[in-house]
Amino acid sequence: MGKGIQRSVVMALIWIVPFSLFAIEGRGLRTPEVPPQEESVVSTNAPQPAVEIPVREENENPNSDVVKMAEPVSEQALGRLTIEYPHPGEVVPGGEVQIFFKMIGSEIPEAEQMVHVFVNNRPPILHQDLRTPFILKGLPDGAVFLRALAVDGRGVAFPLPDSFASTRFYIRSKDFRNSVDPSESYVTLNLPFVGRMAVDAANRLPMQFFVHRGTGKEEIPLRVRYTLNGIAKEVNHDGMVLLNNLQAGRYHLRVELLQPDGEVELGAFAYAEREFEILRIMKPLPMVRDPTEMPY
Repeated sequence: MGKGIQRSVVMALIWIVPFSLFAIEGRGLRTPEVPPQEESVVSTNAPQPAVEIPVREENENPNSDVVKMAEPVSEQALGRLTIEYPHPGEVVPGGEVQIFFKMIGSEIPEAEQMVHVFVNNRPPILHQDLRTPFILKGLPDGAVFLRALAVDGRGVAFPLPDSFASTRFYIRSKDFRNSVDPSESYVTLNLPFVGRMAVDAANRLPMQFFVHRGTGKEEIPLRVRYTLNGIAKEVNHDGMVLLNNLQAGRYHLRVELLQPDGEVELGAFAYAEREFEILRIMKPLPMVRDPTEMPY
């Protein structure tokens, strides 16, 4: 008899307890949920300074993508950039190659003369003092197409014909790689740099490129297409162009020459590509004083 009563009590508890918990939860006594916190982005690397946007003409359309750069020096003051060594077509031993540049007739002090060096289709490398050689290491055997642009302290190339020089030489042996046919046009992309960049207050970044026209193509209308993260635009000039409305993130830029009919120009150097990242600049939040606090 006693065992039957105990069994009945246990069965009753089994049914009553879940309903009681359900009722308690329904009355708002459940465990409080923690609201999701906003994501906080903290950059451990200090933002790099944005490349200064060149000066605009007063009568230029402010909404235009074209930027005219104010020439900081005259052609006579700049002089002529030359590659003294290696000589065109020369075969040099491998390992370490010393490149010598010279600004002939330049009024710029030697210690302040700087160039961007382009090895084949790679991004530019800054060489700051032309009194010392630029050293290349680890190049594979074969042809090397070397270009150089005289630049100012911001890395912006001087828009003058004599600010550019090029040569083609060989490491250990001759081959047909990296060849440039005189009749083929090619492009040199100077800006933007590779890596992290900072835009200006209007979310703009300058792009600077130069087109070297092939023999017999000087009078053909120029067509250049640049594609930024899949969005393509076309211009009919080289020089400086503004990339507008850039937000934080990674970008892939491709600049390529077009034929008059819109087809892509042939040639190993008829295009150039660049990978860069726009930094997200964190703005400090304003401090709001609690009105219940006592004044200082």
